[in-house]
Amino acid sequence: MTENTFFTEMKKGEVNELRSQLRNAGNEKDSVKIIEVVQKIISYMTLGIDVSPLFSEMVMVTNTRDMIQKKLVYLYLCNYAEKNPELTLLCVNTLQKDCRDDNPIVRGLALRSICSLRLPNIVEYVLPFVLKGLVDVSPYVRKTAVMGCGKVFAVSPNAIMGQDVQLIDKLYAMLRDKDPQVVINTICTLNEILSEDGGMTVNSQIAQYFLTRLKDFNEWGQGIILEEIAAKYTPQADEEIFDILNLLDERLKHTNSAVVLATVKVFLKLTEGMKNIHMQVFERVKASLLTLMEGSEHPETSYGLLCHILLLIQKLKNLSDGTITLYADQYKHFFPLYNETLFIKQIKIKVLAEIVIPQNVADVVSELREHVSSGDVVLSKLAVQSIGDIGIKMPSVAGFILSTILDLLRLDVDYIYHACFLVLRDFHRVYPESAEKTVT
Repeated sequence: MTENTFFTEMKKGEVNELRSQLRNAGNEKDSVKIIEVVQKIISYMTLGIDVSPLFSEMVMVTNTRDMIQKKLVYLYLCNYAEKNPELTLLCVNTLQKDCRDDNPIVRGLALRSICSLRLPNIVEYVLPFVLKGLVDVSPYVRKTAVMGCGKVFAVSPNAIMGQDVQLIDKLYAMLRDKDPQVVINTICTLNEILSEDGGMTVNSQIAQYFLTRLKDFNEWGQGIILEEIAAKYTPQADEEIFDILNLLDERLKHTNSAVVLATVKVFLKLTEGMKNIHMQVFERVKASLLTLMEGSEHPETSYGLLCHILLLIQKLKNLSDGTITLYADQYKHFFPLYNETLFIKQIKIKVLAEIVIPQNVADVVSELREHVSSGDVVLSKLAVQSIGDIGIKMPSVAGFILSTILDLLRLDVDYIYHACFLVLRDFHRVYPESAEKTVT
């Protein structure tokens, strides 16, 4: 017997044993034993073992009042429904019955499960319960029904977009639901369904409604509204722009970086046609980003904020033709710390190379020199390259930079040697007259 045959036979034996155990537990109506067997089946499923042959036995235990058993069985059915479309029809009646249950948790679970079966031939059974769920008294059921619209759309777009259903109009009406989670789910679903048309339509009434109600939502919800509503809306007058800026100004003090970054995006977009105000926005947001960057406990969050800071610095330089350098007076905040991760140190060095001005060039170059001899090859090369970039961008300190590079050559380290020669190559292309000093 070959190895492959052995494992195949072993798997078949386990599946047959599970089938026997599930049938026995089902015949005995022993809920505890059924749950134990179903848990074992689910564990095999998560390990990648194909337990789809047990589908008919699992359908037989769907009709139960035990919530744990319901959740486990429905999880299995949603996972293997596409492989057994005909047998799946047998469990639709049970799901429909649970959709009418008095318990909103059961209704929500059943609605989520029936929408997750992903079978075009049962859409006609699913849609009535989705429509009923949209007007359910329970916010849990309503938010589940809203997400169910997106699932049905993925399987059968025509069922959602049909004029007789008018589901899009009903979803727009649900934007004014009392429950914040229902509203956020509605925004996400509308944007998914209407993605080919650029997402949901945002007019003045919708924008003003959400901006004035922004505090009612959690951090995730506020980020969605700022990204999907505020950033898409184009005000018709300058006064409206200032009203929105005043409404959102407080969001710049938020402790969540996603909310602050989304607010910055809205500020920059709204003021694109107002140059003076646009310039002021950069100054307005810089303290918020710096505070978040220094206060973050997670290096990944700090890295994301530093990347945005770097982009803002570069954008302001382009807008001002290099006359305004953001964070130039706060350059010490970007000195890499010894205990920071490598990718944080790298992005900070890139920021330092962008915010250097004649007044801080000596301190910045001195800091970069420290990292040349840090012992990390990647960081050392980046520090040398950054020193060279400063000299190329600032002719007034070219001599100082050239002396610094030549001093680094005396360290007699191979990778530093190579990095310095690459910098000197570019340096002499910009300042040919400096070649003689290098040779001597």
